[in-house]
Amino acid sequence: MNQHMKRSGRSRLAWHGRLAIALGAFACFSASPGYSFPLSPTGNLANARGQFRREMLEGRQRLRDRDYRGALISFERAARADPTSPEARRSLQFARFELAYQSGLTNSSRHHWARAQADFAQALTIASGAGLTRESNLANTQLLLVQGERWMQAGAYSAAAKSFARALAVSPRNPQAQAALITARYMAALVAGRAALARGSLEVAAKYFREGLEYRPGDPEVRLQLTRLNQMEAVTKEFNRNLKKANASLNAGRWNRARVALHGLARALDRAQRAGLRSPALFHSRPLMPAYLNYAWGDWSAAFGLAQTARNPQDEARAAAFRRFLLVEEQKAELRKYAWVLMVGYGLSLLLSLYAGLAKALRRETASLESTSPALSP
Repeated sequence: MNQHMKRSGRSRLAWHGRLAIALGAFACFSASPGYSFPLSPTGNLANARGQFRREMLEGRQRLRDRDYRGALISFERAARADPTSPEARRSLQFARFELAYQSGLTNSSRHHWARAQADFAQALTIASGAGLTRESNLANTQLLLVQGERWMQAGAYSAAAKSFARALAVSPRNPQAQAALITARYMAALVAGRAALARGSLEVAAKYFREGLEYRPGDPEVRLQLTRLNQMEAVTKEFNRNLKKANASLNAGRWNRARVALHGLARALDRAQRAGLRSPALFHSRPLMPAYLNYAWGDWSAAFGLAQTARNPQDEARAAAFRRFLLVEEQKAELRKYAWVLMVGYGLSLLLSLYAGLAKALRRETASLESTSPALSP
């Protein structure tokens, strides 16, 4: 009897110990963070739905507050609570897009073009993958605008205009793309016009400058370039007219006409320099042009030496005529020098004879006055 009671007491003690261990384990698991003890399948489902709704509401509120990083965290929790929800997945992608897009806008406003380009490229990838058409167009427009700005910084205005035109094709009503496209096309026309003017291509330069004036009517820079271009055209016409006359006169041996035309070349070039115009290449790249100008500027020896360096038979014939012209001019210069000496000598002799005649007449007049005047009484 006593043994039976002892065995019964030990079994009850063991049962109470096992119950205490089970209750302790339950308390530990229940107190651990992030753990919910699965009471039943119905309870789990209700908890998951409640958490999904809370996280979605919180994520939308954070989007309204422009807290895109916080919205991203909330939508990630909602997607974990209900992995099959298309709404959670779409909201998650939208938050990722906004985070990249807003970062791109911030970098763009600070002119950090490389970072902005990477952000907008990421936003475009996210929006395209999620089927967000409107957001995809926004990211693509900003990406093209940033690419255009980088081209503008590099001075590649034509490439920048192409990027801005593509951005305007994606978003036809975007004012930033419209203004950027006008600026890029204006700069491209202005740079091309200056380059053409430096080459001496006056017609091409005029075409580009008028195109620039279409993008910015009344622009003072373009109007100044057009004014200079008109002056250059007038000088060039005068220059070409005198050049044609000089070549024809040299070939025909009409030295006086050649002399007048060659001095006309120098005057046209001087006019261009006084107006602050850089001489176009055609002023110096014509055959024998350096020799012609050195003659007009009075350096005949340099002109004669340059006339001996003709490169082709046509230039050689004209150079020979020009050398004959220089020899004739030199002879005329010597004759003019001697004539001047003779004229000066003859003029001096005339002056001396006139002086002698006046002196003789004065002496006669003095003698006549002395003979006719009455004698003075003592």
